[in-house]
Amino acid sequence: MIKNNKGFTPTPKSLVSGFTLIELLVVIAIIGVLSSIVLASLNTSRKRANDAKAKTQLSHIRTAAELYYANAGNGTYGGSGNTCATAGTMFVADAGVAAQLTGLTSDYTIKCVATNLPGYAVSVNLVSVTGYWCVDYKGSSKPKAGAVPDNTPNCDY
Repeated sequence: MIKNNKGFTPTPKSLVSGFTLIELLVVIAIIGVLSSIVLASLNTSRKRANDAKAKTQLSHIRTAAELYYANAGNGTYGGSGNTCATAGTMFVADAGVAAQLTGLTSDYTIKCVATNLPGYAVSVNLVSVTGYWCVDYKGSSKPKAGAVPDNTPNCDY
């Protein structure tokens, strides 16, 4: 062995390279924290995307309702009812409207109101924020604090 002028034996180069266990654990901990932040924001984005889908489907319900009114409904939106499953209403009688109502996931609660007078309203709860989204026969499409009340065929509640 060769000694340097201070009396120490030099360490072979193959033993010096690499990371210590502590360095590796710190890097793994940092990666874990960053991935948890990304996953949390991804979940929030997923909820917002589902809310956007719900709003779009309500908009499609409004379009299908107007087609029903003009064609099959003979100037009405069907019978009266306060649920989406009331027989005789456009929510059951029209395949276009019914298809949009069944397209939402179980996270959403849909409330449908139709009256014998020309009028209807549909609201759905939003999962990314507190509140509901409402569309009606007047063309309204707006956020609301609660679901559309019974016998109120518009979003002006």
